[in-house]
Amino acid sequence: MRCITLEDMTIADVHSVWLGVPRRLLMENAGGGVARAVVKRVKPPGRVVVLAGTGNKGGDGAVAARHLASAGFKVTYILLGMEERIRTEEARSNFKALKNMEDSVRIFTAPCVDRLERLREEIIGADVIIDAILGTGIRGAPREPAATAIRLFNEAQGLKVSIDLPSGMHPDTGRDWGLVAKPDIVVTMHAIKMGMCRSQVAGDIEVVNIGIPPEAELYAGPGDLLVALRRRDPFSKKGDNGVVIAVGGSNVFHGAPWLMSAAALRTGVDLVFLFTPSGVAPSIRALSPNLIVIPLKSTVLTPESISPILRYMEKADVLAIGPGLGLDPRTGKAVEEVVQSALERGLKVVMDADALKTRAPHMVRERGRVVLTPHAGEFKIMMGEAPPDYSPGRLDERIEAVRDAARKLNSVILLKGHYDFISDGERIKVCKCGNPAMTAGGTGDVLTGIVAGLLARGAEPFRAAVAAAFLNGYTGDMAVKMYGERITASDLIDLLPRAFRELEEWLGVGRVA
Repeated sequence: MRCITLEDMTIADVHSVWLGVPRRLLMENAGGGVARAVVKRVKPPGRVVVLAGTGNKGGDGAVAARHLASAGFKVTYILLGMEERIRTEEARSNFKALKNMEDSVRIFTAPCVDRLERLREEIIGADVIIDAILGTGIRGAPREPAATAIRLFNEAQGLKVSIDLPSGMHPDTGRDWGLVAKPDIVVTMHAIKMGMCRSQVAGDIEVVNIGIPPEAELYAGPGDLLVALRRRDPFSKKGDNGVVIAVGGSNVFHGAPWLMSAAALRTGVDLVFLFTPSGVAPSIRALSPNLIVIPLKSTVLTPESISPILRYMEKADVLAIGPGLGLDPRTGKAVEEVVQSALERGLKVVMDADALKTRAPHMVRERGRVVLTPHAGEFKIMMGEAPPDYSPGRLDERIEAVRDAARKLNSVILLKGHYDFISDGERIKVCKCGNPAMTAGGTGDVLTGIVAGLLARGAEPFRAAVAAAFLNGYTGDMAVKMYGERITASDLIDLLPRAFRELEEWLGVGRVA
């Protein structure tokens, strides 16, 4: 029995559309599956009542009503609201189709309890009653008229069918707030919702394949960005939307820490404190007035120079460390002390580049706090052996290597390459975005900054890593479309806001960040 969380189901649905499967087709397959489940148990003619909300579950119910009318049933569709309140284009178009079936489907609108009570006998006396009332968006006790509709559904004597999950049940926890539909059968889409796995469901469960491709769950995409980001509170103040401490740079490298820090800012965090050796701090300050650059009293990171970093941790949510640090023997010890202090203080941590060549990745004791972003060579240094080679259609060996490494290190691993592989030791995602022009130096530092920013904005490490891999690759693809293959990492920094905007518009959710 495979169970799926609401977030993972949302991602699969979004990615199906991203891969070319229209939402209307998914709804058609869902409603058709409900109708087939009914026909297996009740033969026409008979009376069917569909109780439908104004969301996509009501749209599934409209498709089921159309199929059942075509099969010879006498169908009544009761919309629990006004037509103009139907929330999605797919649901509206399917309701419009029902309105044109005036000889085979009766339609009532019941935006209030009084109208619904007038239909009590019709509902209770039906041979089949379908719960298309409340879907996965429920967050509290059902309100009217949905509450009365659920009670009438439970009183009905005919076959009671819930679409996707019983109305009134939380999709992840199974909580029901004291009022939940009690069906004879739940016809659920794609996979059983986690709430039904964690709670007692009155009836049987039948899973319908609605045509979501397997790749919709494996490949990273805009759905991962959607669930990783948190909306800003309109009453928030500076610091509430994330504070990042970035540590990087040496007497040789000043670009890497700037790219990491600037990318973190572009994800929408409020503040980035960049700690870098004194010799390169003035150069980085000259690159951007938006960063708070704090020079270390040394030419490289050393244990003696880390005290300012430790003090600022009280103000921060995330530590990002590694890009440009170099391989001075003193630096490795300093990295380990900084990472250990961050973990003790409850910060989330992302490690990249030279930080991965220290003992720090092996110091993680608590799973769910750290993201490691190696390329293949750094992976070999951490794990003692290189990850398996791979090609499209032959991903399994590398998937298992990354999953096993993440499990051993108690961390999320984002293995960079032609494809990126991301795992927390259990879950796995593959990111196909990006292009060969992104071998330009610094694009990995941008990725580290995006991970840090998403972590600071509230995403849990696996979600942050997957969304960052997709966003980084998507932005790199955008850069190549605009400039050709001669791009630089700073091009990605400049284009990140535009990438966010394009993806927000495609998702149709307004400002997700």
